[in-house]
Amino acid sequence: MAFLRRLAVVLSVGVIGWWGAAQLDLLRPEYHPVVVAEGLLYGWVLTPLGEPGVEGMAAGASGPVDMPRPGATVAPAVVLGERAAAVAEEVSVPAVPTVVAVVDAVAAVLPGATVAATPLPTATATATAVPVPTVTPLPTATAAPTPTPTVTPMPTALPPPALRHLAEKEYMLELINLERAKVGAPAVVLGDNIAAQLHAEASLAGCFSGHWGVDGLKPYMRYSLAGGYQSNGENVSGLSYCIRAWENYTPVLSAEQEIREAMAGLMDSPGHRDNILDPWHKKVNIGLAWDRYNFAAAQHFEGDYVEYSRLPSIDGNGFLSFAGWTRNGFGFRDRDDLGVQVYYDPPPYPLTRGQLALTYCYSSGIQVATLRPPLTGNWFYTEHQFSKSQGQCPDPYNVPADTPGPSSPKAANAAWQAAYDASQNMPDQYVIGPWITAASWRADGTDFAVTADLSGVVGRHGPGVYTITVWHQNIDGGVVISEYAIFYGLEPPGGYGG
Repeated sequence: MAFLRRLAVVLSVGVIGWWGAAQLDLLRPEYHPVVVAEGLLYGWVLTPLGEPGVEGMAAGASGPVDMPRPGATVAPAVVLGERAAAVAEEVSVPAVPTVVAVVDAVAAVLPGATVAATPLPTATATATAVPVPTVTPLPTATAAPTPTPTVTPMPTALPPPALRHLAEKEYMLELINLERAKVGAPAVVLGDNIAAQLHAEASLAGCFSGHWGVDGLKPYMRYSLAGGYQSNGENVSGLSYCIRAWENYTPVLSAEQEIREAMAGLMDSPGHRDNILDPWHKKVNIGLAWDRYNFAAAQHFEGDYVEYSRLPSIDGNGFLSFAGWTRNGFGFRDRDDLGVQVYYDPPPYPLTRGQLALTYCYSSGIQVATLRPPLTGNWFYTEHQFSKSQGQCPDPYNVPADTPGPSSPKAANAAWQAAYDASQNMPDQYVIGPWITAASWRADGTDFAVTADLSGVVGRHGPGVYTITVWHQNIDGGVVISEYAIFYGLEPPGGYGG
């Protein structure tokens, strides 16, 4: 890739238990850091649609037919006979019978009838031929020409998002597993959650890069809307600008080369590297999009440790419930092995390029509740609130919406650097929230189930995104095994297919 393509910025995220900066404790439950990636972002492909031709129509015509009128006068036999013979000769039609012949015929038919001949003036010696009119043939009806329709090939339907650029995704998967093998981490397989592919395509089309989307969603929100409920974390590579042909940058030579460069950049960043090499990951959902001069990539890693018989939900009364079972080696020795936290994000709304360019990382909202199992007998809890420090990331909603987007690759890199610097200097947020004793709690072997009254929490914070995070407390100091975002009291953006 030419020198100027090295301007690409690498963005990466590690959600719930994986922080993107080396100085943060990646598994502390209060941190859910994210790291942001850099790299070149590529545009879109448009396929024109044609319109079918219009066929013509042919029409015929018909007219009235004249019928003979009765009551014609009969002329003397001789003269009429001669004229009839002359006319017959001229027009080649049979001669008209004479009146004498007609009278004889009538007399034969009607006995006793008397027919008197009426004298007529003497006819001229030469009979004048009756002119035969010139017959002008009617024009032959010609069918209106049928235009030949122009056949425009219909665009080929795109495959489902999970199958787009499948060969290139498998190539990136191979590079990921080569890096994991170097540190003894088990290989991951290609997942089928479409959030990563949709985010890469949206980034390319919108000339932005980062973990937040133009619809205001964070990675775990998109992931949940697309049907995901495992632990998850995202890496992103791209640029908050679309390079054009006239800007004299080296075009994309191959997607494979862009993938190699993106992977090199991600592995050079400690936070991205940690996300790629995390031994708890089981799958990776890859999103790729590119055009002639731009390239965008998203890696959304996930675990594979839970299945739900009842997905987490909060009903209209604020009552939370979920149930399921664990797998891939996770199990509960007792109920204290299960941990549940609730995080809150205000209702998301669309963001502009100028706002998105000044993002660097994301967190899973603010922790607003921690659940605990009910006690039996005469036991009771003495603490009813928790307190903690929680890291923060630059919030694009704090950036004025009319902030212009970057006007060049240099400006895009400057915006990324400003967001990165801001993230390093942001103080932790001190959070106080309630301990909520669950109404029911089961964590036995591989089975788990929880119900809890969150009416006070949702009443305090109102509509928004409530993310339910499920932990296994006693493995590796605490590991997130599930993360699921609930859109409570609002309609989520569409298009994710979950």
